[in-house]
Amino acid sequence: MVALLAGAATAQPEKLNHTLNVYEAIVTYPGPIWYESGNPIDASEHYRWQNGPEFVIEQIPKGQKFETWTSMYAVRGYYLAARPDLTMDEFLGANLLIPYEQTCGRENIAIRVLERLPDRIMLLFLCQNSAGGPGRIGYRDGVGELAVYKAFKLKTTFVEVFQKWRGPRFVAGDNTTWPAAVTDVNHVIELIKTAAVHPSPRQP
Repeated sequence: MVALLAGAATAQPEKLNHTLNVYEAIVTYPGPIWYESGNPIDASEHYRWQNGPEFVIEQIPKGQKFETWTSMYAVRGYYLAARPDLTMDEFLGANLLIPYEQTCGRENIAIRVLERLPDRIMLLFLCQNSAGGPGRIGYRDGVGELAVYKAFKLKTTFVEVFQKWRGPRFVAGDNTTWPAAVTDVNHVIELIKTAAVHPSPRQP
């Protein structure tokens, strides 16, 4: 069961806090970086999907399309009761590293670990070129992606909170070529650092 519990409308994304019930976890996370004021629902296009043990809610700036977005903010949840001993490293391998290797090629990936604890990890993930990605949702040769990514493990629930940017292919070691300004990347890092999970009184 996944449910939106609360959301406050304030003028800064760091004060626009959302709360989600995601399987065994209560997830709190800040609003998207592009939100400025007014009704937060009106600032974004939304996509929400759940199929049993998998859940995702995605936001992109109002007026963008999910096939061609340049900025995306999302929360994903996985209820993996059949794999109670699954480690964070195993989860990241299956849900992050393998898909990105298929999309970007290992030679085009750079990863910076921003935070690491047994039950959570935060990464800066850089895909310089997405030649192997699905064209129907905007990936192709010449398109790169940068992500600030945080993952949590709580019992048998895994939660991901992340911001992605897409743009022309870039050089990971040259931040002037990235699809987002360094100031925006640093701002999002500080925002996503505040995301947290707590045990839910509700069970799937």
